[in-house]
Amino acid sequence: GFGFHPYASRAVSFGLAVTATWWLNRRWTFSRQTSRARPHSEYGRYFGVQFAGVLINLGVYSLCIEAIPRLAAYPILPLAAGSAVALLFNYFAARRLAFRPDPARG
Repeated sequence: GFGFHPYASRAVSFGLAVTATWWLNRRWTFSRQTSRARPHSEYGRYFGVQFAGVLINLGVYSLCIEAIPRLAAYPILPLAAGSAVALLFNYFAARRLAFRPDPARG
């Protein structure tokens, strides 16, 4: 990297990834739902959904390793499980919560 602490790097990369995926999802995946939504409100909701997804990902990963300690030798498996569960959560939560028309705009 650029001499950043690993945790600081993760925070920056998370913020950039959320911003990029919000824009891509707004433009293509959920474009029909976002035409009247306020971008700042929508981005805030999307950020919250993604943050919850990170916590779910980490929780499933940790649960897998705690429940089956042998998986610690193969961290790709708990990582895949956490990613799969978080992927489902992120999509459905983004669809229902983040990319919904803003009621304030009518």
